[in-house]
Amino acid sequence: MRVTGRSAFAATCLAAATLAATGCAAVEEWDVGVSVGEPAPAPFGTRVDHSLVWTGTELFVWGGSGGERGGLHADGAAYAPDTDSWRVIADVDLSPRTRHTTVALGDGRVLVWGGSTATHSGDEDGLMARDGAIYDPGTDSWEPIADAPEARDLAPATVAGDHVVFGGGGYQGDLLVYSPEDDAWDSVAVAGAGELFRVFDLAAVDDEVVLVGATFERVFTGRFRIGDPSVPLVEFVDVEDVGGMYLGLAARPEGGALLAVEEGREGRLYEVDGRGRAATAHEAEHFHPPVHTAAFPLLTGEMEFVDGLGVVATNAGEFSLWNMDTGLAHRSGSGTLDGYCGPIEPVGADVLIGWGGRCETGRIRIDLRA
Repeated sequence: MRVTGRSAFAATCLAAATLAATGCAAVEEWDVGVSVGEPAPAPFGTRVDHSLVWTGTELFVWGGSGGERGGLHADGAAYAPDTDSWRVIADVDLSPRTRHTTVALGDGRVLVWGGSTATHSGDEDGLMARDGAIYDPGTDSWEPIADAPEARDLAPATVAGDHVVFGGGGYQGDLLVYSPEDDAWDSVAVAGAGELFRVFDLAAVDDEVVLVGATFERVFTGRFRIGDPSVPLVEFVDVEDVGGMYLGLAARPEGGALLAVEEGREGRLYEVDGRGRAATAHEAEHFHPPVHTAAFPLLTGEMEFVDGLGVVATNAGEFSLWNMDTGLAHRSGSGTLDGYCGPIEPVGADVLIGWGGRCETGRIRIDLRA
């Protein structure tokens, strides 16, 4: 799902942005009509810390904890918005888990990896998992993958070309890179940040990856190509409080990436260039990025470009929009969404679906009217 075209306003503003952080006109509030409904009930009760991924045709739900049986789960289902129907997916030989990473590979298949389990492995990984599997909806079957060099949970990830790149859910600075074609893992060192560096978000630009991360005192951006042995970092100096800000990355349709930053009520959007440096693109007061630096990796959402909407950021029980063509931004929270507090996924140009969470409202369909 990609945005095509840019308005003269957006093009002019982005062209005027410089590495000296030149600002542009503030983004005005987008008066979006929000209609809330309920999808059909899933085959099982709502959960938390589960997969919720749009494959292009279905919403994939797997694993997590809670529901009517409680505990951890290793089952799943797929939801088709066009028919408002669910189907139970095949079982997989993975231990029940939560806080795992799930990515759509772009060909309809879905990769599930890592996470937290209820069984201690006996080594330094503890309750975290190194294993994973790929689900193929065409055959309703799973294929196990090779174990990763180390286990992680709550790890951000992105698909870059034929590879999947994983950050560390905690303070693991190195990135893990998996090739589905070769069923092989590699690692990429992150250079120049020092100790206690964590990756907050990743975005793929063709076969390159842009990242944003931080130590306790400094924020960094970086960019590398699949196959590079390390990621050179550039300090992002346009922040005051590393521990109290929101961040998010999204790949731009024209190439490059957009970095969203919010400190207090001040939101800004930056272009990240080919060397990983950031320059101011827009002020965006009404746009809320998905990753909080203090709460990370808990309560972390996603940010992406969606055809017809522009930049979409989602988090627990809320979403934000920024339209490149109009220069308008919008934010809706749990009050507008009838108290829903679970994750949300865009499934088209004007529809978002949410499922799960701890609130009374466990499923939601959001229809947008510009």
